[in-house]
Amino acid sequence: QSGSFATGIATEDETSGATESEASQGMEEAESTDPVSALNDEIEERCPVTLTATRKNVQYGEFTHGTYDSKTCGLERGYSILLPADYSADKQYPVLYLLHGIFGNEYSFSGDASNKIKEIVGNMAADGLIDETIVVCPNMYASCDPKQQPGFDAESCLPYDNFINDLVNDLMPHIESEYSVLTGRENTYLAGFSMGGRETIFI
Repeated sequence: QSGSFATGIATEDETSGATESEASQGMEEAESTDPVSALNDEIEERCPVTLTATRKNVQYGEFTHGTYDSKTCGLERGYSILLPADYSADKQYPVLYLLHGIFGNEYSFSGDASNKIKEIVGNMAADGLIDETIVVCPNMYASCDPKQQPGFDAESCLPYDNFINDLVNDLMPHIESEYSVLTGRENTYLAGFSMGGRETIFI
């Protein structure tokens, strides 16, 4: 049985076993729902200021840089990593892999303090909204040719789609061996900006 991302909208599979009157009623309820209002109730256009602010009573982690051997690319590749301020090898942490946009690299997030990533993660953990989390910012352009550059043509975009192999086979095992992390899909998160969003959906 299939489901729908749109709450309250019956899918074809769900209505196939219903009577004509039940199916009609379900469609009328779906049509009466204002999707714009529903989205506005659930999604904020900007991150709340309370989460991006630098608080005196909260300690924030700092980005550092590391490298790993990518057998997928045949190269040594880099990543930036944000550890909790009180990171301890005695505790295990969930991991967020945060993917940059086209023409970016592993410094795109760590090198731009205006995105407030360390503040957002630190404040959310302090407020109990999330567990303390490790944030990994990889270079998503997984090319086997160090001279190849990203672009908008199909061939230049292929290394982005190759990142899934580099992530699963090389980067994640490296992070799991070097840092005290929780494993499994319930403890591993993926998010991205622009091209990184595309790859997040692809992965």
